[in-house]
Amino acid sequence: MRHLFLGALLAGAPVLMMAQNIGFEALVKATRERSPLLQKEALQVDLAHEAVVQAKSVYYPTLRLGLNAEYSKKFRENSTSTYVGEESLTQATRYQNSATLSLSYDVFRFGAKGQGVQAALAKVDTALARQCLAEKELLLRLLSVYHQLRLSQLKHHYHKVLSGHYAALYQATKRLHASGFLVQTEVMHYAKKVADAVVEHETIKEEHEKLLAEATYISGVFLDTSAQFLPLERLNEPFVLPTFEESFQAKQLLASIREKEAELRIAKTKTLPAVSFYGKYDLYGQDVEEYGRSVDTFRRNGYRVGLSFSWNLFDGFAKESAIATRLLELQQARLGLEEAKREFTKEWTLLKSQQDHYKAAHHAAKDAQHAAATLAGMGEKLHQNGEVDKMTALQHAILETEATRNAEETQEKYTFKVYEEALRAQKEFQCVAP
Repeated sequence: MRHLFLGALLAGAPVLMMAQNIGFEALVKATRERSPLLQKEALQVDLAHEAVVQAKSVYYPTLRLGLNAEYSKKFRENSTSTYVGEESLTQATRYQNSATLSLSYDVFRFGAKGQGVQAALAKVDTALARQCLAEKELLLRLLSVYHQLRLSQLKHHYHKVLSGHYAALYQATKRLHASGFLVQTEVMHYAKKVADAVVEHETIKEEHEKLLAEATYISGVFLDTSAQFLPLERLNEPFVLPTFEESFQAKQLLASIREKEAELRIAKTKTLPAVSFYGKYDLYGQDVEEYGRSVDTFRRNGYRVGLSFSWNLFDGFAKESAIATRLLELQQARLGLEEAKREFTKEWTLLKSQQDHYKAAHHAAKDAQHAAATLAGMGEKLHQNGEVDKMTALQHAILETEATRNAEETQEKYTFKVYEEALRAQKEFQCVAP
């Protein structure tokens, strides 16, 4: 428990990661160590374990010690009743001391004790599964942000290259216009391209800073604009897609169903009688005039043992309402299991289709990149030989840059989807509630 409280204190302020080149696994490690969300889920698991201890306490008897010292004053010495309803009346003027040791134990409650323990154990399973779910969702969120940061880096790099090409084109058009070989509209066209590039640069910068802030929030690591994010590593270990029944979502929901079933059985036992054992041992002392003599006369008074039978026959339909409520909650849990199964199937199907799409798009982008590179190379040679002007060569270079950027972006997207699939599969098998 101590490390959790320490972690909670340290998690408030992000730490500075000194390395300029940052990999995804380093951020994952920091997130697991510093995330307040994950620490809260760990505390929920601890609370669930404590609830099991409390549930098991019903198997033990209750032992109570009561001590009383009292002075009573009766104004009239005439005879009065001891009780009127549930209220006791003073019988005499005197000092009194008493001690009572009482023992009580529920002998029979139609299985309510065991059902309470089962419900508490099911809550532990649910809490463990929720902890894993929170970690999986947080790491997937971090992965998505990291992927966007990688794309933002690529966008920034190629925007810089393209801006250089457009600036060179703008200068070339100005010279050609000054020589009378190009109309003013062509010059303005590339002037606009240069101005748009400045605006786009600020947009890219703003989006990148937002992503850095999000990554800092998730991981607890302070990331500034100097940070460079390494490519996602392809996982070497083969991963197997789990079935829904093997997933921890299914385990979590099944644990929740077990919890609701136990709570329903507990609610039903409350309509039945209870048999309890009790025992009391009393010591008593009194004196009319002095408190000290009441202590001196403190002696054994007697004891009582017995069995208690109680049955709540009518409580305004509260028990019936509790049973109906637990039954509705159980039905909700069962429907949640069916809904989760459909959602699980949809997510994996969509993930595989996205992989296929990005893989095909990457192959097409690579072909386009190759064609654009060939065209740019030919254009540069023709320009050096004086067969085409500088503007045409620059336009070919722009096409090559855009094609290269597109190819790298589709590669990043495909790698991201493969990594996401691996992360999901890995967490599914690691985070199965017992």
